Amino acid sequence: MENNENKKNKNVVNNGKAEEFEPSDFLSSLDNHTVDKNGKAIAKKKRTRSYRLWVATLILCITVFVVSAVMLGLNIYEGYSSKKINEELNQVFLGVSVRKDFMPYLSPVVLQSPLPRYGSVSTPDTDKDYQTVESNNPVHDQLKQKLTEFQQTNPDIFGWIQVDGTNISYAVVKGNDNSYYLNHTVTKKYNANGAIFVDYRCEDNILDNPNLVIYGHNSPYLKQMFNQLHLFLDKSFFKQNKYITMYTIDGVYRYEIFAIYETYSTYKYSEINFESNDTFVNWCKEMKENSLYNRDSEDFTPESRIITLSTCTGGYYTRRYSLQGRLVRVEK
Repeated sequence: MENNENKKNKNVVNNGKAEEFEPSDFLSSLDNHTVDKNGKAIAKKKRTRSYRLWVATLILCITVFVVSAVMLGLNIYEGYSSKKINEELNQVFLGVSVRKDFMPYLSPVVLQSPLPRYGSVSTPDTDKDYQTVESNNPVHDQLKQKLTEFQQTNPDIFGWIQVDGTNISYAVVKGNDNSYYLNHTVTKKYNANGAIFVDYRCEDNILDNPNLVIYGHNSPYLKQMFNQLHLFLDKSFFKQNKYITMYTIDGVYRYEIFAIYETYSTYKYSEINFESNDTFVNWCKEMKENSLYNRDSEDFTPESRIITLSTCTGGYYTRRYSLQGRLVRVEK
């Protein structure tokens, strides 16, 4: 009989051969295994691999969160920065003027009167479908002077736009392309909110444009730029708010809104050039038919002048809101 003190443990393996091992080997193997709830051994190496995967996932989530927080913070900061710039320009441009002082047509009494508030002489235009008025409105003269001063700082200043019922009251620029002012303010500072800008293909003289196309971001932060165009999707709002007004050095242009709808960026709502008068008139009619709501107005003619405001819907990248108006009055 073998001596128990000298006896070595044996483990039967393949081919019936015995593999000798020391008790210390068994204790060492325990360090590489753990037991699950069913008593089955689980390799420590697998547990380590799972742990590392969990740590990597956690680090990735934290990184995404931090990057998202930084981007959100930058967007909010740029939103406030853009708002500050535009508020300062509004203060300089409009000063302490009351809205009705430079938009007298908002008064129904004045609107129905044959003569504007400050006394003007209407010039009959039998070949136009809009009214041209020679005015001595002192506020308009002040605004023209302000625009001249703005152009000395930035020659790209095209005019100033206001949309009834909204907070849209901005300087408008026109660059050498449709990219620069997507992320630059009217002061030419980089800002993701960009500026309100005219399509670079348009003519500098408003009346030379069958369709004056103006772009602006749908900036949700602080409801800036063209964000509030979506308000016209409401029928009662559309009915109550009629006009888009453009102030330029050449005069004041009032457009009556006739269409609001959602479309694709590739749609011809932003068409600039037209092959013929008939093509243009048919285009105008199609734009009106696109509208969610209609307003009583006269038929379009080759002399009609349209303004189109375009912004993203905030949903799909290629979707746009289009708000369109027809020129009804020019005040020189």
